[in-house]
Amino acid sequence: MIPNYTSALMTVETKVKEDHAKVCVKMHSSHFRTHSLPHTSHILSTTLPSVLESKCFNEKKQPFHEEVKATAVGHLLEHIILAYMCESKLADGHTEACFNGFTEWDWSKSMRGTYDVIINMSKEDISHLKYAMTKSILLTEKILCSN
Repeated sequence: MIPNYTSALMTVETKVKEDHAKVCVKMHSSHFRTHSLPHTSHILSTTLPSVLESKCFNEKKQPFHEEVKATAVGHLLEHIILAYMCESKLADGHTEACFNGFTEWDWSKSMRGTYDVIINMSKEDISHLKYAMTKSILLTEKILCSN
């Protein structure tokens, strides 16, 4: 079980399923996209540089180090979670770690600033998700407060 998280900036609820985790993010801040957070790339490069090299599948076919300059905050959180999950798995002694996910939102059906982040993983990876969630939320909030 991953504890829910609520702050003045966002609410995060995580539900673990058989083959994935669903992370529901509700932004309480006015920052829904990183173009309004100009320090994002710098903070990531000093705190979690591996995330900037992660693969990203987006409409513009941009690498993540470019996409991060004007992407949805939920999508940013997805990449941060995946990077920290890899970090955790490698620290456990695995020689390789690869996780993937995607982010969805439809503000015609959900409140503006609501994202669903899907992380593909097995239940054996729950410890890596727990590690990643705490660190990912802290890093995302650091970015949100940097404006």
